[in-house]
Amino acid sequence: MKGNVRLGDIIVAFDGVPIRRAIATQLPYIDASTTQAAYRDVLGNFGPSVFGGPESSPIRVTLQHPRGNRYSSTFLRTRKYVRHPRSGPIISILPGNVGYVDLDRLAPSQVDDMFRTLMGTRAIVFDDRGHPLGTVWQIAPRLTDKTNVRGAYFEAPVINQPLDIQNGQVQFEPEVSPFYQLLENADGARYLKPTVMLIDERTQSHAEHTGLFFEAASHTRFVGTPSAGANGDVTSYTIPGGMTLGFSGQGVRHADGRQLQRVGLIPDARVAPNANDIATGNDVVLQAGLAQALRLTHVAGAAAAFDLRTERHRERAAFAAYVGNIRATIGRSIAEARLAGSSLPGATGTSPLPAGWSSHSGGTNRSVYSVGAAPSGGWHRGPQIRLTASSASPTDFGTLYQEIPMGAYRGKTVHVFGTLATHDADGAGFWMRIDGQGGSKGTRDWTPFSIVLQVPQGAASAALGLILEGNGDVRGSNLQIEVVPNATPVTAQ
Repeated sequence: MKGNVRLGDIIVAFDGVPIRRAIATQLPYIDASTTQAAYRDVLGNFGPSVFGGPESSPIRVTLQHPRGNRYSSTFLRTRKYVRHPRSGPIISILPGNVGYVDLDRLAPSQVDDMFRTLMGTRAIVFDDRGHPLGTVWQIAPRLTDKTNVRGAYFEAPVINQPLDIQNGQVQFEPEVSPFYQLLENADGARYLKPTVMLIDERTQSHAEHTGLFFEAASHTRFVGTPSAGANGDVTSYTIPGGMTLGFSGQGVRHADGRQLQRVGLIPDARVAPNANDIATGNDVVLQAGLAQALRLTHVAGAAAAFDLRTERHRERAAFAAYVGNIRATIGRSIAEARLAGSSLPGATGTSPLPAGWSSHSGGTNRSVYSVGAAPSGGWHRGPQIRLTASSASPTDFGTLYQEIPMGAYRGKTVHVFGTLATHDADGAGFWMRIDGQGGSKGTRDWTPFSIVLQVPQGAASAALGLILEGNGDVRGSNLQIEVVPNATPVTAQ
């Protein structure tokens, strides 16, 4: 919970603008093949969504508790792509002896194990609400005992010479080269029982192609809501102004010729969650998929009802544990944030970083960076290190770093902390292996920072230090390292 926001709260306005009007304002700027894909993107966190705006600018969100009053909270926008894959097992057996596979997370190396684990089930539910990792080529051929199966019908554009030129106008005759894409030969034992696939607006491109191949191989039933309707490679071209546009470069259809693009995969059983389902972890789409699998395998009504109740109870218990873990992690993160720049609870061996810093720069003007260290002038007038440039190009960077042995820290979690100050910096921060918590721009007084990471058993050393991108001045002070409990949330890997 942040700013009193709780899972299941319904967003009703942004900056005082009702949500429907905010959506309608942004929709003209969304390029999408279908309405469902456009709404997915306008409510997403990438591109011109209703959440969009300048980085670090505030956005005031008005929400409605399901059983309470409306309230508002203000947040700062960040530039970050957030993707939340599903939790829980990638491969499992649902009540009623029905297999489950999360195609969004199943790796090609796991396909054989998946078939071995689920070969004795009565049916399989494939969760395609995401972007598969290329497993369709291995799985689909093992869902049929036929050969030369047509998986999809393609129409590839053909560019010919112009037929005629009249009055300076070039005329082309549209032409396509049609062909069928066939399933490859099966490599391994075949699964010839019913299959069900869960789909929604997140099912796009390769995910939709997976649906086409499964449908052709196993007459897979689709459950959920229509997919995005955008499949067929990506063709890009550049227009004046340096902008690059992309579109589907080939026509892709169902093997029987039915349209996919601008339509999507159409569910045999249409089911969509509501706000309460999301708030309580009630996956009605998965439950409908399980019901479909039980129906296809002729499970009696009373037995099927029992299996569905068992699945609902399982989901609620798993969701409660998931939410509990999130709350615990958020609680630890909040506590850590409050102590940024300070020693953390349970820490041992807190000590200043050793003296001795090296410099390195990159780009076209490597000599523009100057470095230094002083016994005073830092935070609370303590010692400081400094990195400065005034004639660097935007692609130049400099770093003041050191490598410290990790022998004493192997297998432990370490916390590096201190304070940073910047002046007219294009981009600056403190790093350890990878960038720490964001970066600083412009001018800021001494600001605490913390980096927490786990040290592998085989680690020999760790590199850390100041970094400056472009021009400006960055200083570091009160720089220390310590060992913290392994339960401390990491901020770098």
